Amino acid sequence: MNLNPLKKYVSILISVFIVSITFSLRGTELGPSSASILANTLYYLYQPIAILLPHPEVRKILYETKTPYFHIRIELDETGNRHLVFLPQKGSQSIYNPDKPDKIVSGYAKYGFLALLAFEQPPQRVLFVGIGGGIMPMYLRKHFPETRIEIVEIDKNILAIAEKYFGFGKDSKMNIFFEDGRGFVNKSKEKYDIIFLDVYNAEGIPFQFTTVEFFFEIKKKLNTNGILSINLANFGQDKFIATELNTIYEIFPNTFIFASEGNTNYIPISFNSPKANFSDLNKNAISIDEKKQFNITFKEMLNKNLSKKEINKLQSKSDIILKDDCHLNVDYTALKIYNNLNR
Repeated sequence: MNLNPLKKYVSILISVFIVSITFSLRGTELGPSSASILANTLYYLYQPIAILLPHPEVRKILYETKTPYFHIRIELDETGNRHLVFLPQKGSQSIYNPDKPDKIVSGYAKYGFLALLAFEQPPQRVLFVGIGGGIMPMYLRKHFPETRIEIVEIDKNILAIAEKYFGFGKDSKMNIFFEDGRGFVNKSKEKYDIIFLDVYNAEGIPFQFTTVEFFFEIKKKLNTNGILSINLANFGQDKFIATELNTIYEIFPNTFIFASEGNTNYIPISFNSPKANFSDLNKNAISIDEKKQFNITFKEMLNKNLSKKEINKLQSKSDIILKDDCHLNVDYTALKIYNNLNR
């Protein structure tokens, strides 16, 4: 849809206003309050509007398709970055610049790699639950050519998109499985040094990836010194973030929480071993940064580690721990489940 500059400007203002009011209200106490009712009304009114409104920045649509699981759009922004977008929401699942293929753009991708600080030697076997644009597996492959990489992705159509638009390429030490990630983890007999969990759809995290039962299965699939790296996007729902952190800490008490720029994402880095400590991570970050092996400054990102006081403040928003029996329909997102529990 082509909009003249004035109409585009007005539509952007409307979009920003609705989103700001919606998330401000939805971040308030949940329950049968007038604020909650108004917030939810605005939220659902915004969904059909969101499809029509442009991004605040001008983007060119490179490709669009609907699969059995996602409505996918590939967009090109004014800086040359390509965005993998799941509609109707507008958040970028992956960001990639073909002119700078080695540069990590997205906040989660950068902070997710903090898991590497726990290893003095290259990780031997790594699992990615969710492929997105395949940017993280390719970055890992460049720096660790001998690491065995396994990827599980529910939508086989994503692979061709990752290959064509995001520089992904499978190699002989990489296996891709097209199935539900929860089912794959449950039946896997492998042990991993790192498991990266990034399983967002257009609405949020599918519920089956958020419960104590799931994290317990993850724990069993990690080596003794293994690490779980999680992408926990911030949708302005402090109580939901608190619930997820409560659930993660139930299985992984030795977890550090990092916040990306603007707090757009929280990245829990969970250690299977109780012996891992922050001072060791800090020491390794300094050593790796001095070698300039990566184009990521690890020490700078470590400074985004949330303090115990900040974590306690987040967790104080909820005392809920998500379990499989919270809802029988595992296709629901965790956010919907949480909202149902608080009615």
